[in-house]
Amino acid sequence: MKFDLEKKEDNSAVLSLTLGKEDYKPRVDKVIKEYRKTATVPGFRKGTVPEGLVRKQYGMSITIDEVNKLLQEGVDGYLKEQELNILGQPLPIESNSINWDDDQHVFQFEIGIAPSINLNIDPSTHTLDLYDITVTKEMVAEEIEYYRRRFGKVSPAEVVGEEDYVKGSISHSKEGDHKHEGGFGMDSINAIGLREKFLNASKDAVIEISLSADFDSLDQAADLLNMDTHHLAEHGDQLYFAIESIMNVTMADLNAEELFEKVFPGVVEEDDFTQKVEAQVVDFYKEQASYVFESELVKHVIQSVDMTLPKGFLLKWMQTVTEEPTTAEELEKQYPELEKQYKWQLIEDHVLRTSEVQVGDEDMLEEAIRKVKESLSGYGAAGFEEHMYVDFAKRMLKDEKEVRDVYQRVIQKKAITWMKERYGKNLVTISAEDFRTKHQG
Repeated sequence: MKFDLEKKEDNSAVLSLTLGKEDYKPRVDKVIKEYRKTATVPGFRKGTVPEGLVRKQYGMSITIDEVNKLLQEGVDGYLKEQELNILGQPLPIESNSINWDDDQHVFQFEIGIAPSINLNIDPSTHTLDLYDITVTKEMVAEEIEYYRRRFGKVSPAEVVGEEDYVKGSISHSKEGDHKHEGGFGMDSINAIGLREKFLNASKDAVIEISLSADFDSLDQAADLLNMDTHHLAEHGDQLYFAIESIMNVTMADLNAEELFEKVFPGVVEEDDFTQKVEAQVVDFYKEQASYVFESELVKHVIQSVDMTLPKGFLLKWMQTVTEEPTTAEELEKQYPELEKQYKWQLIEDHVLRTSEVQVGDEDMLEEAIRKVKESLSGYGAAGFEEHMYVDFAKRMLKDEKEVRDVYQRVIQKKAITWMKERYGKNLVTISAEDFRTKHQG
């Protein structure tokens, strides 16, 4: 077995593997002898079928099978021995039909080679804005009001009030055909024309809605009414909302029994509650600022690291691994974003190989717990005790798919953290409103 690697400028290469009969014939002979022991052929008892007959009937399929196995082993072994960091998997290059009477056969594979990376991060040349978001008393008061509403008492009402929740059926005609269930809180429509139509409306009233006049956009209408944007676009401007129920929320009083201990177990004083809410708001905006910094860091690193990827190879390889049939034209359009993802993965791998960053069991458990909390946050699970999250996380880490996902999350965080420590930071003080306008639309 002989190998020849022809590298190209775009980091693709052609790997040629020459096989002689002496490489695969012993393997084929062995399989034929083993197969002869179990082959069932009319006119012969099991184990007495002549080897020549087995070879005649099954020799070619066995030869092809063993050659394919030998090629797989050979290519994998060569890449490992040469310490080649490849992208994707080797792609066989189609050739004319093989003449198995020849003494030698040449098989070729196209491969993509990961480019070398020079990750020279210096704070003097790698600097990004890190936002210090100002938290005001008004923001803390809004968060407290949110908790008072969340833990308040809910009761049915006959007329829509300022802060009520309205639920009903939505249709495209007064006759009420093709109904959709929907609802919203009055506080969510403060800034649009729809609010005046619902305020003080009674239960069982039918409100006529104009998508163009009562909403800022079709997407906004779809989001508030829990409907599909394309569906709304296809059925005209008018909708009819039949109010079926009105729920009034009486906000919880500022005391330990109704509010403080439900949000923060053990807190009984208003000052302590306010301080904890303020700390929560501060932490939230620190996380938002950190998220923006990390997003900009990823973009900056990808742009600043000079690397050439084998585009032609990657496009061919992606066609072989996509779950849904994808044309070359579609992949060409998707390639710019896919290229960024590949580059970032290579940068992550480089950081893990060349730095002292390691992933341990504690890292995995910590990230699994975080994932569990994220998953359960929408189900009112804030009151779960910590040991319950730990138990959930440990069970999660028994699932191979979950382990891979958690591991990737840990790797990405560790790689970003490693780079954040080496980036210069230009601290920018900004209001929450300006931050949201700038980075959250």
